[in-house]
Amino acid sequence: MFSQRKPAKSGAVKSEGTQAPPSRPVRTGPVAPSIISADVELIGNLSTSGDVHIDGNVKGNLRAANIVVGDSATISGDVIADDLTVYGRIEGHLFARRVKLCAKCHVEGDIHHEALTVEHGAIFTGNCRHSTDPVNSGKAMPKLIGSNGARPAAAGDMDDDETTAIFEELSARRRS
Repeated sequence: MFSQRKPAKSGAVKSEGTQAPPSRPVRTGPVAPSIISADVELIGNLSTSGDVHIDGNVKGNLRAANIVVGDSATISGDVIADDLTVYGRIEGHLFARRVKLCAKCHVEGDIHHEALTVEHGAIFTGNCRHSTDPVNSGKAMPKLIGSNGARPAAAGDMDDDETTAIFEELSARRRS
């Protein structure tokens, strides 16, 4: 039962008892989130079309499809996401379709949202503004509209130059 060798699969070459390594598997399911661990300090902007989990310190702006700000995380900058869950601290404006402020979080800045959940014990200083499309809102972020007038479909659909321009404008607004 266990002592018999199975025949080589197609595509693999067998020679003198060795077998070629199988080809690299193609990922079909969800991709694991990028993680900024508690001992990491990131200075600069971070933009991805995937998911991000932050436990460290970020001094810059974030843009991702889904962001979880862990209880040990501190972010000084603006955040743009489809889904944003905050356990830690953020000082900056938030633009997200769905925002969840958890019990021990601390947020200082305005929130532009489609849906907002605030748990008992969350600390929030700023203004909330409901929007049917906060991520791609032309009023909140005028540079999101490209030169051809098209709007990106989701948080990760912009190039780096567009993202940088938006973050610079938002930072200037926050300073004034």
